[in-house]
Amino acid sequence: MMRKMLCAVLGLLLLPSLLPAFETGGVEFPLEFRAGEQVLILNGAGLRKKFVVKVYACALYLTAQNRSAEAVLEADAPMAIRMQFIRGDIDPATLVETWNESFSKTSGGMTPALQKKIEAFNACFSDKTREGDVWDLVYLPHDGVTVRFNGQLKTTIAGLDFKKVLFGIWLGDFPPSKELKQGMLGIS
Repeated sequence: MMRKMLCAVLGLLLLPSLLPAFETGGVEFPLEFRAGEQVLILNGAGLRKKFVVKVYACALYLTAQNRSAEAVLEADAPMAIRMQFIRGDIDPATLVETWNESFSKTSGGMTPALQKKIEAFNACFSDKTREGDVWDLVYLPHDGVTVRFNGQLKTTIAGLDFKKVLFGIWLGDFPPSKELKQGMLGIS
């Protein structure tokens, strides 16, 4: 009897490690992601490298597979990006500077109109990164973009306009790398 209970407990403990996942750069992403009441599916994932250093891995979750960056950016539908840092010790000023450069590229000149939303996003990054930090950027049409850090709500920023510019960092015309964009679109 005790042996059966021990086997059952061990089985439950091992079960999460047996759930399907997609691995890139040593980071495992689940095949499904819950966004509110919606279950999203993994569209693709890739790595952000700076020279040869792995900085973070990023995954895109959608309601259905989609290889078109333009269609994803324009869609007013639930979607999410999960970003997990591989490299730690990146200071917040560097992150904010990088985000601002990316917002400038993806906004098509709309940066002043979106400035308060960009500032709200940047305010989420107040500490140095640590290896394993997870950021979830979840868009729901009626709520906007919810930003979570290691599962904790940081902010919600309303508007499809902000979602387009934010997701455009990785899926727009000027992504951190072509390989990362293709990976997130499931092309590579």
